[in-house]
Amino acid sequence: MTDYSTLTNCREITDDCIQEAAESREDMRALFERAVEIARPRAGGARVLLLFAKIASPACDWLEGALRVQLTADADNADNTVIESVVEIGAGLKERVFPKRKVNVPLVEFEAAIKKFPQALAPLTAESGVGKVVLAAPEAEKGVEVVAKPVVAIDATDIPAVGGPRPLAKLKLRKQLPARGSEIVPPKRAAKTPSKPPKTASKPPKTASKPPKTASKPPKPPAKDDVDKGWDE
Repeated sequence: MTDYSTLTNCREITDDCIQEAAESREDMRALFERAVEIARPRAGGARVLLLFAKIASPACDWLEGALRVQLTADADNADNTVIESVVEIGAGLKERVFPKRKVNVPLVEFEAAIKKFPQALAPLTAESGVGKVVLAAPEAEKGVEVVAKPVVAIDATDIPAVGGPRPLAKLKLRKQLPARGSEIVPPKRAAKTPSKPPKTASKPPKTASKPPKTASKPPKPPAKDDVDKGWDE
């Protein structure tokens, strides 16, 4: 357990000190007890409330339930305030977090600090009464178990049809069955009309190509002049 005896003023309780103490219940109680001892009026005594704000936050995993801190003016001495801290664990049961302690700081000083710095105490919210102030955290902040509602069974007849009933025009009618004992005569099927007449044979092949040209004409017989030419010479 950490030793906090070196602290002599509540202003020395820094955020780092609170963060370190929040790791265990024993260290946080030791810091709380030391803060109660050294608290004095107008000397930062209201900083003791920062310890409870850290406990109520999700950063503190060793405390389960909704935290409730009550500050009450001391009936014997108006300069003192009684601090009582409990946690609600469900079913109306409560468990004390730290012992009830009397601190040498008047209640009006706590009220002034809460009114001036409400955001510093989140998630705790304050509610003032006659001679007292109550700081409480929502149950959801500490993960109180939420009982799920039972699931109600739904009968199939309770479920409306999707898209509504089909129109009668779209319903398929069942074929009427013949009476028992009667002969079932299958209906005659109409002969199918012949399909289009088959295409005629393909066109006859083209005729043979033109006959080859005949042999060239025989040469003309030489003219008479040409034959007798030169004989008279």
